[in-house]
Amino acid sequence: MKKGIYTWFGFEIPARERLEAIREAGFSAVMLNWEDGLPEMRHKEGYADLARKLKLEIVNGHLPYEGANDLWRDGLDGDDWMEFLIQSILSAGRSGVPVLVLHAARGSTPPPLSQIGFTRFQRLNDAAEQANVVLAIENLHSLSYGMAVLDALDTPFVRACYDAGHHNCYGQDSAFLDRYGARLCAIHLHDNDGRHDQHLLPFTGTIDWPAEMARIKKTSYRGPVTLELGGLPELPMEEHLLAASAAADRLIALYEAAETDGI
Repeated sequence: MKKGIYTWFGFEIPARERLEAIREAGFSAVMLNWEDGLPEMRHKEGYADLARKLKLEIVNGHLPYEGANDLWRDGLDGDDWMEFLIQSILSAGRSGVPVLVLHAARGSTPPPLSQIGFTRFQRLNDAAEQANVVLAIENLHSLSYGMAVLDALDTPFVRACYDAGHHNCYGQDSAFLDRYGARLCAIHLHDNDGRHDQHLLPFTGTIDWPAEMARIKKTSYRGPVTLELGGLPELPMEEHLLAASAAADRLIALYEAAETDGI
């Protein structure tokens, strides 16, 4: 099982240095931030090429989420956000990015589910099919929105992303993995205190990682262990990445040792 990490891990450094540091720490896969706001992503397709030149597998990209709630509202803001996402999906297809993680809503009080929202998500599905890119809907604070999209669009181009940290602080009693485990194509692994979405190193918060990796093993997911770290790391960058790499090794060991019967 490969080790992967999100290309944003708490340090502002140039793109090449970022990817080289990831590789030197022992990771062989990356999740790219598929967002125009970061300097390295103004030329996203070149960034993807650079990752491959450094022999880093691109597991997926993460789409921006600032306008997610507008998708459910009638009006130009929702139309504009949908068109922005469509162009990002097509760009990912040109770059050979196989999966894009997508937020179906934002925050704890998004606008009501609406037909115009479902119509827009259908348009995103159509763009994903055109680009041959899978959209992975992530479990969030507003879990019901992602589940509604997954239920409405049971297609080969709309699948699930499981975020272990979100499950720990937003929805410990949810059945997201049980319900969508057969459609799981992306995972985000990080830790927290059970109350806040902190994106800490695994094993530094309250998540029961042996149980978590056993639950993931029961699903259809067979890709890399992928960390999604953030915040303000206390360690220097090289030490932080080495600690992350060691944590990923522990997670892989737990995954491989997990018994899947009776979980």
